[in-house]
Amino acid sequence: MKRRQRPRRPNPAARELADPKYRKRVIKAKKGKASYTRKGRQAYPDALPFCLIRDAARTTAYNRAIAA
Repeated sequence: MKRRQRPRRPNPAARELADPKYRKRVIKAKKGKASYTRKGRQAYPDALPFCLIRDAARTTAYNRAIAA
């Protein structure tokens, strides 16, 4: 007998980013330079201004260069 696939539940994190009503909550919950939703630790860098992410990447590269 063939097993039936369960219908996939929509990703609540994606909905939070798409809907402006929930989007504020996602940005508010940010840790460090990327923002996190309540569901897991998936980073959503697009919820932040791009310059912050660029600065974070530059800082990381700089720190790695010092450590190397």
